[in-house]
Amino acid sequence: MLLPRIEQMDGKENFVKAIVAVGLCLSANIAFAQVIIYDNTAAASYQTKFASSGNEFGDELKFDLGTTQRILTQIQIEYFANLTTLGDDFVRFRLYINDGANGSSLSGGATIGTMPGPISGGTRQIPNLATTAQSFSPSVSRLAPGTLIYDSDADAPGGIPIFNGHQTTSISSMQIVLPSDGVTLTAQFSLSGSLSESAGLVVYSPPTTGSSTDDYWQKDIGGWTLYRDPSGSPQYNFGVRVVAVPEPESVATLSAVALLLYIALRRCRLSALNALRHSIS
Repeated sequence: MLLPRIEQMDGKENFVKAIVAVGLCLSANIAFAQVIIYDNTAAASYQTKFASSGNEFGDELKFDLGTTQRILTQIQIEYFANLTTLGDDFVRFRLYINDGANGSSLSGGATIGTMPGPISGGTRQIPNLATTAQSFSPSVSRLAPGTLIYDSDADAPGGIPIFNGHQTTSISSMQIVLPSDGVTLTAQFSLSGSLSESAGLVVYSPPTTGSSTDDYWQKDIGGWTLYRDPSGSPQYNFGVRVVAVPEPESVATLSAVALLLYIALRRCRLSALNALRHSIS
């Protein structure tokens, strides 16, 4: 941004320029300040479980209401995989705005696997898959995933390769405008076909930044369906971290404020000088 050129600066003008410089510096720093607006990866929230499904499924994320950062720059997703061979198993991630038709809430759902012990240590357990019935009682109705705003297949056609164990996939250098209330993040795992293989999203609860209900979305033949465990445990919140920066409009506003402050102080100084000249003459 170009500021008016100032000639014959005195101490007051230096002060004015310093204020403007600080304002512009703050706006520039804010422009590049990445802020976590959703985080469900804390060790204390680790549930030693992962959820897998043959369908596309995922979690509805509600962002921290105290932040204004809404340009997505990075997302981290945790998964767990038990694979017999490497190189032929993949995952595809998508982000949706929840502006679709109301989703149904029926029974059925994901497979729950027991993961190795807590991050801090403990007994290492062999993943033991067990199907659990999922249902809503009473039934609920929420807007389902609708508008697709990101598809990892655009960056990694055919899917992102996955590996054994507890892993984190980080997708960065993103520039995606996010809605103010939140999004649904989904995963779709493609395994080589061996019945002994399994992979799914790691379960954490509760989120430490932002929020999420204890259910998850799954894309069934009839459309999007909400699932949850009737006992309320496990809560289907997955290990995800979302990082964002302010929208350009926010940065432009801060720069405009700095410029207006400069103009106001400049006018005050000129008024004072004119008044002084009149009093002397």
